[in-house]
Amino acid sequence: MRAWFPILTVCLCLPVFGCADVPEPAQGAEEVSPFPALPPALVAVAEVEEHVIAGHVRLVGTASPWRRSTVASEVAGIVAEILVEEGEEVAEGRVLANLRRDILERLREKQEADLEANRAAYKLMVSRRIRNLALLEEKVISRQQFDDSVLVEEQALHRVAGDEAELLRLRSLIKKTTIRAPFSGIVIRKETEVGEWVPQGGVIVEMVDPGRMEVRIDLPERYVSRLDPEGIRIHCDAAPGLDLEAELRSIAPVGDVDTRTFPLRLEIPNPGGVIRGGMLCRATLPLKQSRLALFVPKDAVVDDGSERVVFTIEEGVARRRPVRRGEAMGNRIEVEGDLSAGQMVVIRGNEGLQDGQRIHFSVEFGRDEADSAPGGES
Repeated sequence: MRAWFPILTVCLCLPVFGCADVPEPAQGAEEVSPFPALPPALVAVAEVEEHVIAGHVRLVGTASPWRRSTVASEVAGIVAEILVEEGEEVAEGRVLANLRRDILERLREKQEADLEANRAAYKLMVSRRIRNLALLEEKVISRQQFDDSVLVEEQALHRVAGDEAELLRLRSLIKKTTIRAPFSGIVIRKETEVGEWVPQGGVIVEMVDPGRMEVRIDLPERYVSRLDPEGIRIHCDAAPGLDLEAELRSIAPVGDVDTRTFPLRLEIPNPGGVIRGGMLCRATLPLKQSRLALFVPKDAVVDDGSERVVFTIEEGVARRRPVRRGEAMGNRIEVEGDLSAGQMVVIRGNEGLQDGQRIHFSVEFGRDEADSAPGGES
């Protein structure tokens, strides 16, 4: 019996040390987090505002000169001289090139001499017809002889008319050997050099008018019927700060069946020639319907890498609210998300803010920031 006594002692002690009841926390008592609480954050806030804005869409396009011409020769010939260089600015009517005209000049001189001789012959035939008419009345010559003199006179007149037409043609050809600028602009490329043969219609130079530019945009079909032609604005990345009003020239009546877009042609001024062909332009196209939208200061939106969020203030606690950004208006940005007008959002101190963190905030500072931002029509 003594051998079993130690074992019995251990078994009797087990309920005391291993199976004792653990007291449960009192009902309603606040649970204590195993992690230390974040200290309250000091932030500045601003109010979410609601504005009525006219609907619009932003699209990108490409700038090109409104007028572009490949200046060609109207006559064939050998280039005698080129009077411009690439990149040179020329005025309308400026001589760009000359073709050799020595052969045409000789032909013109010969034609002028033939014309003078035929005019003299015609005058002689006229005087002969008048004399023959008197002789016919006196019955000195026959009617046949008189009619023959009239026929010779008409033939002389036809020769004069033919010579005059040929002389005009030669003078026109000579004039066309001088190639002039069709409008004021800039020569962007030379296509020939001195001594080269240029066929009729051969290109001499290519030039553009940089005074006005065209912006071509592919307009999605859903905006075609809603587009408002008034108030179209253009901004170019290469000309920061330049805000231009565009004039709608045309919307293509037939669109691209693959992209369901319709080419849009806009005309804009080009002050100082800062916009060049091929530059990227951004167009803000107003739409006919207006809408309500919520706006917050731009500093209220935080990009955490995965999404954009704002922090609202609810009972002294910061709450994280995912948002989608929309159109900018002054220092404010349109947002879409679980927000409502009048709510307070953090605009300073939100970089390291955590969802649920208690905060101390300055309403006055936030409102000053909000008031400084120009808003739309409200």
